[in-house]
Amino acid sequence: HTWEFFMNEHQRWTSIMAEDADKYLYVHSVRDIEEAHKRGNTTAVIWNSQTSTILNGDLRKIATLKAMGVGSMILSYNDLFRAGSGCLAEFNGNTTGVTTWGLAIIDEMVKNGIVVDLSHMGPLTTNGIMDHMDKNHPGVPYVFTHSLPKGLYKNGPNATKRGCYRNISDKEALRVVKSGGFVSPTFTEWMMDG
Repeated sequence: HTWEFFMNEHQRWTSIMAEDADKYLYVHSVRDIEEAHKRGNTTAVIWNSQTSTILNGDLRKIATLKAMGVGSMILSYNDLFRAGSGCLAEFNGNTTGVTTWGLAIIDEMVKNGIVVDLSHMGPLTTNGIMDHMDKNHPGVPYVFTHSLPKGLYKNGPNATKRGCYRNISDKEALRVVKSGGFVSPTFTEWMMDG
C-alpha cells in the first residue's frame, strides 16, 4: 500500500463516521476509551496501519500519521518488505528479520508516540524489534493487537505439525507483557486449528 492509498482510505472512513459522529470517538488517550465505554453506544476509534509501506520511504510521514490519529503500526504484513520479514515469509524460510530501515521506522514511531504492533511479523523480525526496543527504548511497550499463542491449539483435533504461520510463541507473548504491552487474541477460525 502507498501513502496515497492510505490517505484515500483514511478520508473515506472519516467521512463515513462523520455521518454518525455521535457514534464514534477518536482515541487520543485512555480517557477517550473510558468516555466511549461510559456513553455505551459509542465506538472508540484507534487508527492502525498494517504496513509501513505507506511511508513511501519517508520517515517524516510518521509525524503526520500521529497527527491523523494513528495509534499503532505494523512494519511488515505477512510477506517480505523493506522493513523486514513478515510471518508468512519466515514460515516459508526467509531469514531477513528486521532491517536497518525497519529499526529507523521504530525509532521514529517511538519518538512520535505510535505503538509498535508486532502482529503479522515473523519471529526473527519480532524478536529483533523487541531486542531493539528493550535496548534503545526501555519502558516503551510494544503489542500484538491481533494474534494467538501457538500453544493454545497445538493439541487440537485439526492441528497441523507446524501450526498457523500467524500465531506467536508463548515466549514472545510473555516478553510483550513484560514490556508493559498486551496480546489481544483474535479468534479467527483458521488460525485456531493450524
